[in-house]
Amino acid sequence: MRYLTFDEILQIHRRMIEAFGGEDEILSEEALENCVALPMMAIFGTETSTSLWSKAATLLHCIANRHPFIDGNKRTAWTAAKVFLLLNGFRLSASPEDGESKVLDVVKGVIDLEKLAYWIETHSESV
Repeated sequence: MRYLTFDEILQIHRRMIEAFGGEDEILSEEALENCVALPMMAIFGTETSTSLWSKAATLLHCIANRHPFIDGNKRTAWTAAKVFLLLNGFRLSASPEDGESKVLDVVKGVIDLEKLAYWIETHSESV
């Protein structure tokens, strides 16, 4: 499985800021490092997120909620999840409006990780 690096997520964030505006600045490097590590985390040798979908959901959820950046956290979270899936052979087929709505649900706490992972799985297709 191919995971996104710290620098790749920074690049995604920069592109979101260039496209939509805002401040291109990290608020918390530690929060971003945690978001990079969380999808591949293991406890006693067992991965905490086992499926591609749960790993994408974990990445999206972490960036959207931990706010590693001053601006653009939700857009970066959505795009990072999409890029992660592409790197692993899948395309998120949801519309931008559906994606925005789902990320807002994540931030509001309306959807948990399990339901988000299921939604990502049912809105993805092999490339």
